[in-house]
Amino acid sequence: MQYNGKKIDQKFHEFITGCLLGDGSLERQSKRRNARYAEGGSNQKYLEWKHNFLKQYFPCSFDERLSSPHTKTGKRYQGWWLKTTVHPEITKLHSQWYSSQKVIPTDIIQKYLTDFALTVWFCDDGCSTEGIFFYTFGFSELEVKLLADILKSRFGLSSSILENQRNQFMIRLDAESKKRFRKITSKFEIPGMQYKLIF
Repeated sequence: MQYNGKKIDQKFHEFITGCLLGDGSLERQSKRRNARYAEGGSNQKYLEWKHNFLKQYFPCSFDERLSSPHTKTGKRYQGWWLKTTVHPEITKLHSQWYSSQKVIPTDIIQKYLTDFALTVWFCDDGCSTEGIFFYTFGFSELEVKLLADILKSRFGLSSSILENQRNQFMIRLDAESKKRFRKITSKFEIPGMQYKLIF
């Protein structure tokens, strides 16, 4: 099969690393040989930015949708859904990032968790309202500790690991790291994320 688009490069790997540490997912259906990237959400500008990035490499769809009715309130919410076409490169990534669930591939994190990837990760799964948090709920305590160690060794960001009532783990940067983190994220202008990156 012929695939058109920009050749997979360093920037793509940094982007996808940030996305997969956050809300992004790779889907592989049993009847298909290859996997695709997919993500949905309510932040239209941010998802449009992701769509514009990914469509350099793969054909993509970007659709507005209404959610299914809420089980209690019956309300439906407006959202947007981004999908790429299936692709062998995404299949390779799927094999690295997924076992029975999403995992942290240490070699990829070591290679591609750059300033840009860190910023995308925070845009996906971070919060800056009461401190700087990374909501790493989908990962094990050992994996979250690995991420916290890399934040310290690579970016000079000190943190603590907290556990919520559901036994899910999150990373909180300490107060002294806030200025350093702001310096990193201020290098990137990401649409729809101004409210999160100004702290």
